[in-house]
Amino acid sequence: TDFTIGSGATVNVNAQSVFDARVDMVSSTINIAATEFLSLNGGDAMDVNTIQDGQVTGAGELNINHNRRLTGRGTISSQLSAGLNSRVLADGGTLIISGTLLSSTSARIGTNDTDGVLNVTNAWNTNLFEALELNGGRVTGAAITNDGTTTGFGEVSSAGFVNNGTLSANGGELNLSTTTPNLHGTAGTGVLNAVDGDLRISGLTFDFGFSGTVNIGAGRTFTIDGFGMSVGGVFKQYDYDDVSTSAGGTINNDDRDRDEGEVYLRAAYEIVPAYEAFVLVSYNDRDYDSAVDDKPSEVNRDSSGYEVVGGVRIEISGKVFGDLFVGYRSQDYDDGELDTISGASFGAGLTWNVTGLTTAKLDIARTIEETTQIGASGYFATNIGLSVDHELRRNVLIGAKANYAVNDYEGISREDDLYGGHLYGKYLLSRNIYATLSYDYRKRDSNISGDDYSQNLIMLKLEAQL
Repeated sequence: TDFTIGSGATVNVNAQSVFDARVDMVSSTINIAATEFLSLNGGDAMDVNTIQDGQVTGAGELNINHNRRLTGRGTISSQLSAGLNSRVLADGGTLIISGTLLSSTSARIGTNDTDGVLNVTNAWNTNLFEALELNGGRVTGAAITNDGTTTGFGEVSSAGFVNNGTLSANGGELNLSTTTPNLHGTAGTGVLNAVDGDLRISGLTFDFGFSGTVNIGAGRTFTIDGFGMSVGGVFKQYDYDDVSTSAGGTINNDDRDRDEGEVYLRAAYEIVPAYEAFVLVSYNDRDYDSAVDDKPSEVNRDSSGYEVVGGVRIEISGKVFGDLFVGYRSQDYDDGELDTISGASFGAGLTWNVTGLTTAKLDIARTIEETTQIGASGYFATNIGLSVDHELRRNVLIGAKANYAVNDYEGISREDDLYGGHLYGKYLLSRNIYATLSYDYRKRDSNISGDDYSQNLIMLKLEAQL
């Protein structure tokens, strides 16, 4: 059952009351008398109670009962409490809370999505709730003491922020734009987490020291007033199958099986809005399952290497964005018979949103790759790729890609030129099932006689995803 309090209506609560129906307050007023309360007991996590430009006034208490939600925009100037697993979330505009917040340590308060603004007008402490939760949008108003947890993505721009507890980005970027925050708290034990999202501290008007804890997850970024840092890593395991030859023999590929691990540290500084300079340092280790590769080579191909690059990340009007970088990389092999490979590295990853339906991408990379070619340590692979994807209809996608690569081997006089093309059409049968028709062309021109080839491949696939 739903209960709508229509535009201009006033409900006076003069006794302890419970609304068991789900409530919509539409440009209306609920006035709760002193010492009395109104408990919202209707709806559920999906079918929520709403406030739409309404107001809750009086000296009494508005209670959001266990497992219930109140979302929307308007003003709550009464006392406010919430039960187990309940939520009070701004949505579709500004939710102003000017009344007293009562202890609700098993509930959450915050924003429901990107268009929600929570404005708490009196200084308050997040430990009154299980957490201050942002699902986009913004939290503003009076100073916040974060003795509890602030989590999510969006922006906190309150008059102050003392982080005695934990500030955690989750699901996107969380931006703390308070000009004079105390990031480590009064006891110096505050925690800043960029583990499940990117954390940004912006707009600082003073220099400060920090004695708390910062946790940065793989692939995540922690940025403070233009300076950012991220760490990450990649682990790959290769297990090759043997293949048959045209002469009826077998090529053993077990000597190619290996593990590869890489870790990196990236530091960046925002020069001006939309332009960021960065330095990235990475280290890798490549460990083969076999102590040596097959005869006649019989060398140990385990190696380790590093890369140092500097570059810039750009964003132009939200339509063109990406990275460009240049630097140096080296790979050193355990076996003395294999030469170290070192030299310039460079790359680019640019995306252009031509229209809302069409996207073009340019990818350039120069990397050091593995081989079991006799006498070769490995090779420098320089790749250039250009792709275009277009949404023909909501459930019909088409695209094309062209790429060119040069493989320059170290230790032997071999160079390969590789050409490729890809065309595809994808039909979405549902959110999880789609059919794809694709055509691939591949060609290799090598300066080694007999190693040239070309390939044409047409595939029709039915695929599913979770």
